[in-house]
Amino acid sequence: MNVRFVLRISLAIACVLPATSGLAQETPAIPPSLDPAFWGRANHPYTLKLIQTTTGINGNDAPQMHVAMNVYRDSVGRVREESFYDNGGPSAVSIRDPGKNTSTFLHILQKSAVVLAVPRASVPPPGKGWTVERLPVRYIEGFPAEGFRFTRTIAAASAGIGTPVTVVEEDWISSQLSVVLEQTIHDPRSGITTKTVSQFKQIEPDPTLFKVDLSGYSIQQVGSQAQ
Repeated sequence: MNVRFVLRISLAIACVLPATSGLAQETPAIPPSLDPAFWGRANHPYTLKLIQTTTGINGNDAPQMHVAMNVYRDSVGRVREESFYDNGGPSAVSIRDPGKNTSTFLHILQKSAVVLAVPRASVPPPGKGWTVERLPVRYIEGFPAEGFRFTRTIAAASAGIGTPVTVVEEDWISSQLSVVLEQTIHDPRSGITTKTVSQFKQIEPDPTLFKVDLSGYSIQQVGSQAQ
């Protein structure tokens, strides 16, 4: 199942980009969502709306989970994601800060927070971690996008279901924009996850969105910050 992760950007912007711009020079070793050098890229601010849909849970092919999000990245590279319940109420907020090497997760109703110290990105040695296959270049909404298929097998002891698990993720990437234009993840533990983007704007978000206020929250610290 391959559902488009569509990026809607002004035609006027698309027209000024060279036909071959936005292409990566090297094959990435890990998916972009795991690489702070990609998702936390400085000087490429944006705002967008995201719908994440998961199907195939317990063998059921009908859509079973929808998550609506607002996503913001500032010129420093900080990323804020806001998720909402179906009734429009706020569910959770995450703020990833590549400068501080932290990810902060706020659960709004429970008033609980997790502050995770994220080690600096490292490339898995050959034969371990993810294997990567380069896919043909496609044009999505007028932008050249490189496709990469990432495959990783997780040992039974770590998978938690008694058997090894193979996860396959396909990402269509604009290197210039530092944005994933289309994504599909196949994971036997959680089904098939697709993501759809709309209302993409290359603007600087409100800086107050990236201030973390933990007053009134129970806080769990995980890990130690890398130096």
